[in-house]
Amino acid sequence: MKLHKPELFVASVLAHLLLTVAGFAPAVITYLKHGRWWVNPITQPTAWAGQNTSTMQFHAVVTAIWLVMCIFQFVLSPYLMASGSKAAKRSHRTTGYIAVVLLIVFVGNAVHLSQQKGVAGKVVNNGIAIAAGGMMLWHLYWAMSAVRRHDLVGHINEMCGLLCWVCFPGMVRAWAILPLQLFILDSGCDSMSTSGLMAATMPLCATGLAVTRHAALGPGRARTQWGDFLLFYAIIIADVCLGLLDGSLFACSERPLLEQQPGQPWKLVTHA
Repeated sequence: MKLHKPELFVASVLAHLLLTVAGFAPAVITYLKHGRWWVNPITQPTAWAGQNTSTMQFHAVVTAIWLVMCIFQFVLSPYLMASGSKAAKRSHRTTGYIAVVLLIVFVGNAVHLSQQKGVAGKVVNNGIAIAAGGMMLWHLYWAMSAVRRHDLVGHINEMCGLLCWVCFPGMVRAWAILPLQLFILDSGCDSMSTSGLMAATMPLCATGLAVTRHAALGPGRARTQWGDFLLFYAIIIADVCLGLLDGSLFACSERPLLEQQPGQPWKLVTHA
């Protein structure tokens, strides 16, 4: 099966991966300098510094491996398979099975980190991190189900969704967390404690998903419906409403709602 618009598909995939790398690169650079991990490596809040534990090491290594696998599975492999190469099909299948195992373990490890260490700022950041892992597994399940049914169109459709959510953690950093911190907020305000990060990123993710599916399958076969974006809509609405309620929309609030105590995941700041 040939891609509908192969050049556009490759460009969309590479744009997703480049944004993801751009989002994680500052954290990697900071780690190499200080030996600690931060979601927001600009402010580097001491209470939310991630120690270089085995779980953090695993998280970082598997993320790098997955990005490399994405280049092979989404860019190189389709090109090779289009030529009718049986070896390319075998390598795509084998790499896919390895990627399935890695992703399941990766999501489990990420959920563990979210539960134990938390994500800095508002407690909803923890829930969104866990939800992103859940969406990865959701698309993975249906992608594998499509393979068993020999439904190539369905498989490609779900793999586009998987790419979207695999890249989401890096994209929200590159598109919202870091730019907001660098260009809008002052040094005393951590972007992780603001609302609006999801509202800024989700439209980008939805657009990327729609473009990738269209480029891969074309308008007659792409199975993107408005319902596919319900989670995007829900997160945007909830994010904006929270920001309007406590005044934290792209700003730090004096009385933030759902803010975690520094370094204490899931424990909320209380106001007298």
